[in-house]
Amino acid sequence: MVGTYGLWPGVVALAADAEMYCVPCAKRRYGEDAIEAVIDGTPGYERYNDHEGNPFTVVLSGSENLEGMCCGGCFTPFDEEDGWV
Repeated sequence: MVGTYGLWPGVVALAADAEMYCVPCAKRRYGEDAIEAVIDGTPGYERYNDHEGNPFTVVLSGSENLEGMCCGGCFTPFDEEDGWV
């Protein structure tokens, strides 16, 4: 099941490298320190980028961007209709 991380409404996914990843998959792919800094908004989090050099984009719980989408790493659906978010 996809969880939420950080403050309300919570981060469900991160968009990076033209894909959307759940937080655990993003941590495995980009490193736990980088993803935690982005989720928490830790000062200096802007220096962390995906492999294409673009900044990470957080996707919040309840976002329309989650409809019909699944994690690019583990393929878990993000769609609220499936009861995941």
